Amino acid sequence: EVCGIDPKTRGRRTNECLEIIRGLSSGESLNYSGEFFELADVKIKPAVRPAIPIVVGGRSDAAIRRAALYGEGWLGVWC
Repeated sequence: EVCGIDPKTRGRRTNECLEIIRGLSSGESLNYSGEFFELADVKIKPAVRPAIPIVVGGRSDAAIRRAALYGEGWLGVWC
């Protein structure tokens, strides 16, 4: 809130960030247009090899869904 970002959007923002990270880790040029972020022709050089596993934490249904869609693992903290 202090940064002017509605906390209710944090899950959707996180999903977009995970999509972007996954796309950038390929080393290929990325164009992305989402609800919160717009990227045009960006890339990470050198490509990340081997790929860094994404592990998602959280105990909500949304966090588990996020882990299944975007991650290689899940940390069930405080469950």
